[in-house]
Amino acid sequence: MRPTFALLALMAALFTIGCAPKATFDVSITNQTQDPITVGIVKDGQPYEFDLAGPEQWAVESPLDSLPPWGHVIPPGRTMDSGKITGAFPRGSAAYLRVYRGRQDNAGLIAISNPSPNRAEVLIFPTHNDVVVRDEKSRLIADRVRPTPR
Repeated sequence: MRPTFALLALMAALFTIGCAPKATFDVSITNQTQDPITVGIVKDGQPYEFDLAGPEQWAVESPLDSLPPWGHVIPPGRTMDSGKITGAFPRGSAAYLRVYRGRQDNAGLIAISNPSPNRAEVLIFPTHNDVVVRDEKSRLIADRVRPTPR
């Protein structure tokens, strides 16, 4: 009996996921706005990983009311460290810090599409990243900054 195409495709996908290079990120986020912000790291690319998915991806997987709140809230003037976050990042995948203005529930986050003055994203790299979130002309801006020597 010969394997079907679907079985071969599944085996190839599992092999690719299992062999995807791992990358570890660590982000310090400083909220320089006057509002709380909701932040999280999202992956653009495959394979799907729940911990690196945005709220819109979560909504495709499960009913919103059954999901935990997405992201972390940072009060104005505060800094949060993400700790180490590891995922599978084959060629073509990238990680972003996504930032939303306010303390939002999952449905509220999904309603803030990109581009929006209440949402920002910044590319992060597999190392330590320092990010400052600020307002500029009523628009949320997230920038990676060089850390100052200690």
